Amino acid sequence: MEAAELRPVSLGELLDRTFTLYRSHFQLFVGIMVIPSAFAVPFNVAFALQETATLGGRLSSALALLLGAASWIVYCLAIGATTYAVSEIYLGHHPTVRGSYGKMRNRLWGIIGVVLIYALQLFGIMIIPWFTLIYVVPFFVFAYFGLMALFVRWSLGYAVSIPALLLENLSMFAAIRRGVQLTRGRKWQLFVAISLSIVIGFAGVIGPFWIAMMLSARGGPRPWWLISASAALGAVGGAITWPLLMIVLVLCYYDARIRKEAVNL
Repeated sequence: MEAAELRPVSLGELLDRTFTLYRSHFQLFVGIMVIPSAFAVPFNVAFALQETATLGGRLSSALALLLGAASWIVYCLAIGATTYAVSEIYLGHHPTVRGSYGKMRNRLWGIIGVVLIYALQLFGIMIIPWFTLIYVVPFFVFAYFGLMALFVRWSLGYAVSIPALLLENLSMFAAIRRGVQLTRGRKWQLFVAISLSIVIGFAGVIGPFWIAMMLSARGGPRPWWLISASAALGAVGGAITWPLLMIVLVLCYYDARIRKEAVNL
């Protein structure tokens, strides 16, 4: 593939480039995402079985937590590998699944740090005020929706932090500051592109679980085979749909640098 023309793009052009990259390198992106999706299957099964009495009793919460942590770490690896793959393609190179993961050497902890900082701030911004509004001042519960809007606007500042971390070799705090700088004035485009990618991603993952719920609508615990099948199908759907989000983020990162720093010159 030839290197993409490095120029500012409109929202429509950004989405078109995203789907073009995805279609032309479908096997690469699915190959990267199938690894964390496979790790997510046992976690999803264990989590679902917490609510049932199948297989001789409930699985321990500790096991579900351990599986969830392992799945999350592998997913962080896949985020980085996908970021490198998109960047290589965008610059006219020919990345592989193995090569993309290989570039993640010594970079995993940076991604985990950025994600943890984001999660802790999310907890402080959303969860604590939620309990305050619900249990202390119920009359002001509608203010929570305003808080959600502020959170969405704030979180968009993190959108390109991981591409900045990896592609500019920054520390996690420097990457966060860099992300805020690059997204300033571009949040509407980011919001639309990211929202579309997230909707597609969740549709691929949650769809099989809705099917399983419909099949078990007669009542009673879901059989283990149905839980396992829905988890496996959800993993397949996630491997197919979630790469779109990282493609969007990397392209938004390049577009922001082109607009603010004229990197095409």
